[in-house]
Amino acid sequence: MIASFGAAQELVLPLLVVCSTRRLPSQKLDVVREYPTAGRSGSKQFSGLSIAPRPDYPELARAFGGYGETGQRPSEVRAALGEARRRRKGNLALIE
Repeated sequence: MIASFGAAQELVLPLLVVCSTRRLPSQKLDVVREYPTAGRSGSKQFSGLSIAPRPDYPELARAFGGYGETGQRPSEVRAALGEARRRRKGNLALIE
């Protein structure tokens, strides 16, 4: 993700990233698909499902000259998306 931030800044690309970093279920699906017996140990623990300590992705976007915002409620996300669309002309915008 960070490499794309640098590319967006350097090449003046309009990049909009919307992500949820609370947990990474796609990681678990990939592990189960590639290693079907991985969860059979009974522990139901999968590596890589959480990132701790969690980076401040909106702050990273700002560090690359972009717009970053966190939204918890649908109304906050909607407002942040509107602001991101307004600001991202030739720039990076990230909503977490």
